[in-house]
Amino acid sequence: MTSDQSGVLHVQGLTAEQIGAAAWQAHLPVFELTTQHASLEEAFMQLTDDSVDFRANDAAEAVAAR
Repeated sequence: MTSDQSGVLHVQGLTAEQIGAAAWQAHLPVFELTTQHASLEEAFMQLTDDSVDFRANDAAEAVAAR
């Protein structure tokens, strides 16, 4: 669970039904639950965030090798 603004929580790994039930059991008012799905591009960027396929030095060396 994360929060980037007042009154807003971002929850991962639970369904809207699970979040709503947990809030109800804790007597917490919930005004809106919105399910958000990442786009394929966002999912790819998250999965490949640490890998680098292209570097400027590699390009310069490839051009010099021609």
